Amino acid sequence: MDLHMKLEHRIARFKDVEACVVFQSGFAANAGTVAAVLTPDDHIISDALNHASIIDGCRLSKAKIHVFPHKDCVAAGHILDDLDATPAESC
Repeated sequence: MDLHMKLEHRIARFKDVEACVVFQSGFAANAGTVAAVLTPDDHIISDALNHASIIDGCRLSKAKIHVFPHKDCVAAGHILDDLDATPAESC
């Protein structure tokens, strides 16, 4: 919408940056930014109970997703250890 474009331009000028993006919801912000920042070459270590918007963003990014049980820092550490031990060519 034209109104959103005007808002984005005003915010960008105010922040003295080239551009900005305004999302219509938190869900769209999570899904959109995660998908935009990550690539298929990246790895995501994700809590099993992450919000659906984060999960959708991860899927849209096509990054490799590694899920650990909710709040299980030891399991998350094992995923990191396994990734660290894996040669980069085979990731």
